[in-house]
This record gives sequence, structure tokens and C-alpha cells, in this order.
Amino acid sequence: MMRAWALATVWILGGSAVGAALFWLLLNTPESTVFMLAGTLLLALAIYVVAAVTWSGALLGWARGWSAAALRGAWLGIGLALPPLIAIAAVWWVVSAAQRWILIRQGEISAWFIATLDWGNVTPLFAAIEYAGDWFKLIAVPFIGLTWLASMLRSGFTPLIDRASLAHATRPLRLLTATAIVILLVWAPSHYALYWMPAGLPPTWVEPAVAAAKLAAIAILGAAGLGLVAKLAGHR
Repeated sequence: MMRAWALATVWILGGSAVGAALFWLLLNTPESTVFMLAGTLLLALAIYVVAAVTWSGALLGWARGWSAAALRGAWLGIGLALPPLIAIAAVWWVVSAAQRWILIRQGEISAWFIATLDWGNVTPLFAAIEYAGDWFKLIAVPFIGLTWLASMLRSGFTPLIDRASLAHATRPLRLLTATAIVILLVWAPSHYALYWMPAGLPPTWVEPAVAAAKLAAIAILGAAGLGLVAKLAGHR
């Protein structure tokens, strides 16, 4: 278990590093000419390929063992990841649009609650809706999409949607477990430790060395958390 977890962490770290490098190139590629625009499209496609292979490899590694033969099947994820990705993007857009609609009409909604239910402070309600929407977009839907990808890696496009696997993914305990993993190993380290630095560091090589060690620890913890999420998504 620990060896597989370590290999999953290294695999996701490597894929994330390559994807981040490609994304940096994408941000710094001008679109002033047709050739530059074509290069931008190629970089975007490369980022998708790296992400699909990374997640497919993580799922196959847990399911079939971390061997070269198992990881060679990760290339199948380039095509199989498209339906989950499209579904995730569509849900993301709908939920984000709903959040924007609520934010724009926050005053009207507050007035209705005050006039109808005599609810003077509606702020906790709006905060709960915002947190619920973010959880749905960032954890629940991607986890269900990852489970969908794991199902297709086992059986291909037939059936396109394995209802048993999706029902398994939406079990409350499984979603709560995935949420706890993401919060503890991905969100909390990056949220609380990213801008933290010990007081009194000398302005020499020590300060950048501590910053590099901190960023490395955040990256390793995040990859370890995502590795556990991949195991959870692929487990039947």
C-alpha cells in the first residue's frame, strides 16, 4: 500500500510538473501571428494530453499495479477522458452561472427573506450556498468524473456511462472521504502554508531555501492527496 501510494505520488508530481511547465509556456506565448496562435492551440492540446495520461496512469496504477505494462494503457485516457471532461466543464459553467446570478441578486433575495421570514441576517445562507457550490465544482463533480474515467478504462466506451460505478461514486461516505482527503492534503497546506514564512530568517540563501522546501512539501502533500483520491475513485 505504501509503495503504491509513493509511486502514485511521484507519478502525479511528474505529470503536474510537466503540465505546469506547458501552462507557463501557454501564458507566455503571444498570439500576434497565425503561427503563434497555432502554437497556443498545440500547447493547450498538450496540457490536456498530459492531464489525461497522468490521471489515467494513476487510476491504472492502483487497479493493475505500478508496472510499465499497466502504465502503457494510460494513453487510452487521451480519448476516454473527453466525455468526463466535457461533463465537468458543463456542470462547472452551470454552477458558476448560478453563483453569479445569486451574487447579483443578493440584495433582492435578502429583502425577500427579511420581508417574508423576518430573517434579518441572511449572510450565513449566502456563505453556505457559495461553499456548497465551490465544493460541488471542485470536489464532487471532478471525483465523479474521475470515477467515470476509471470505469471506461476498465470497459471502454461500452457502456458509455456505467450507472453502478457512478452510483458508487456518489455514496455520501465516499464523497465525504474524498472531501476530507482534498481538504487535509491539498487545500489546507496550500491555503495556510503558501504565504507563511518563519520569522527572523536571514536575507541570504536561507530564505529562498526555506521557501523552496516549503513549496516542495506543499507539492508532495498535494500529489499524495490526489493519489489517494485516484485510488478511491478507481476502487469498486
